[in-house]
Order: sequence, then C-alpha cells, then structure tokens
Amino acid sequence: MPLSPQTGPSRPKRQRTDDSDLGVASTRSVVRDEKIWYDDGNIVVCAVSIGNGEGLLYGCRCHASVLAELSPVLKARLALPSAEDDMLDGARCIDLDDAWEDVRDTLRLLYGRISIAFERRHHETIGLIAGSLRLAAKYEMDEILLQLAPLLERDWPIEYAEWERSEAELKRRDEEQKNAAERDGLPFVQNVQQDPAAVLQVAQQARIRSVLPAVFYELCRRDIGGGTKERPLNTALLSRDDFQRITIGRERLAAATQKHLVERILHHLSRSHVPLLDGEQCTKAGAGDSERNRSACIQPLHEWWGELYVRNAPYISHKDPLGAVDRVCQFLLVREGAGGHVVHVRVCEVCRGALARLMRSQAQKLWDELPKVFDLNTLLI
Repeated sequence: MPLSPQTGPSRPKRQRTDDSDLGVASTRSVVRDEKIWYDDGNIVVCAVSIGNGEGLLYGCRCHASVLAELSPVLKARLALPSAEDDMLDGARCIDLDDAWEDVRDTLRLLYGRISIAFERRHHETIGLIAGSLRLAAKYEMDEILLQLAPLLERDWPIEYAEWERSEAELKRRDEEQKNAAERDGLPFVQNVQQDPAAVLQVAQQARIRSVLPAVFYELCRRDIGGGTKERPLNTALLSRDDFQRITIGRERLAAATQKHLVERILHHLSRSHVPLLDGEQCTKAGAGDSERNRSACIQPLHEWWGELYVRNAPYISHKDPLGAVDRVCQFLLVREGAGGHVVHVRVCEVCRGALARLMRSQAQKLWDELPKVFDLNTLLI
C-alpha cells in the first residue's frame, strides 16, 4: 500500500511469533519484509518502524554489493568489521537509525518492487518517494536522487511555462471529474492534491532547491489556517522559518504584483505614442489616425484594466496573481460577441490578444522574482 503524506506510514501487521515468519537468532528477531527478502542475500538491513510503538525490528534481506555500489556511505559502513553485528540465517545484520518505512521504500525502489507512474501532482507521489529521497540525500545515493528529483521538479517546476501546464492539467482533471459526476448523477468531488507542506519538508531534507519557488508560491496562496480533504495542508510539517518566509513572502508578492501586473501594464497602455502591437494593426484604427499604427483600443483597455484591478486588488495581489492572470487572459481571448462584455465590444480581438500576451510576459517576470520574494538565497538546506 503506498504511503500517503496525509495519513503517514501504514501501521505494520501484528507481530508474527512462529519461526517461519520471524527470522530468529540468538540475539534478535526481525519481521521480514514481504517483498525484499532474497534467500541469496548476504545482508539484512534492519530498522524500527515509526508507526509502531512496540519497538519491533523490521528487515530486508538483500545484497551487500548492491548497497555498496549505490552508496559510498553504506560502502564504508559495510567495510567495517562485523563483530558487533548479529547474524541472521547466515546473513550479517546492520541496524540503521532511520525510519523503517524509509528503508523499506528505498530498497523496494532499488529492486524494482515499487512503481511510480502518476500524473502531475498526484497526491500519492510524495508519499511514495519521500522516504527514498531522504535516505538518498543522507547516504549519497546519487542514482536514486537522479531518478526521483525530476518527479518533484515535474510537479513543482522551475519554469513558468511548465507551471502553467501543470495548473492546466489540474483544471482539466477536475473538469473531467465534474463531467463524470454529472453524467452519473453523483456529487462532484475535487481530485485530491499534494500537500505542499509535505513537499517542502522533503525538498529541504533532500536539498532539492529547484522546487522551492513553486512550493512556497503554493503555500502562499493556501489558507495556512488549515487544509481540506481535497487540498491537504499539514502545518505541523512547517518550521518557524517556513512560516516567516510565507508571511513576509505574501507582502513581497503583493508589491511585486503591483509593480509587474498593475503599474507596468497601465504604463504601457498609457504610452499614447507607442503602439500596443508590434507590426500588427488594430482593426478599429481608422485610416485618418495621426499616429502610425495607433491602436484605437488602448483607451478602453486602459479603463477596463484599471477598473478590473480596483475591484479585485486584494485577490490579485495577495492570493494568487498568476492564477488571476490566467483567468483574465482566457476571458480576453473569448471571441468578440461570445461573452457580451463591454471589453469584447469596445476592443478588437487583435488588441485583446496583445494585452493577454503582455500580461503573460509580465507574469513571467513576477515568476522570475519568486526566489527573491521568499528570500531563498538565505535558506540553508
């Protein structure tokens, strides 16, 4: 059963007591892993479960050569004399002070006994890879880091264009879920999303800095007071430093939004001697216009954008400015007459498209400032 960041590791089955289920030696008993227990293995990796308060030892019987090739840290550990280690059925036992669930998931991943093929930001992804990422960073398992880090970077990308694709995929999945519910006469339930607090914790533990801007942005637009079933948020995983970055980041994000998405766009629309469009002619511009390529739509666009911001300032600035950009751009690109809104009547399709492109270019600049907004250069991980 996959681990879940919402529920934590599954509780182990009750302790087995017969010798066929328990590896028994003179000094220890080990609950064998059901998937990683190879008869030809020459080492048993043991750890205590964090989900079981009885102090039971769980173990995987595997191959020392595989561990030594994977991790220079474990290679050095295995090279030490084994006098202090117990033996179990002829195999050397080593104890790790890590959570058994992390050890189990790492070895199952290494031996191909775990499959991870989820869509973007699937809620089970983080639970499946968290333990392996923690151990990969601790024991310098570069092969596992190279395999798993791209999954986090896919879900929490460093590029704005990839963030837009990820957001669009989430919306598409919810829309498909809604349509299916309506078709079957069932209530609509949103798809469960990843817990950004769990993602942040793992990214810091595994030192994957590339995902931090996107994760902190997601935390910034969430209600830190608590999550929901569909949008979980375990604030117990956030440190005091995390909370400070989120709080200060919201203030800086509002200021950056004001600069990039309000002032600069209004300034651009106010430049009467500079055309809104490069090489394109406004379809409402008359032949007698005194200025070459002067857009007759600039003034109504200026008025509309100013009014739009005044009405929606708190949401645009403090919650989700990038989401607001996407919604406004989609609204602008509705064909003339389809929406019946005044902006579709007074502003031609060419100029509305130009404003949408301008907004996305300014959103890109806002995105590029996220490391500065959250002061990530000072974050030590």
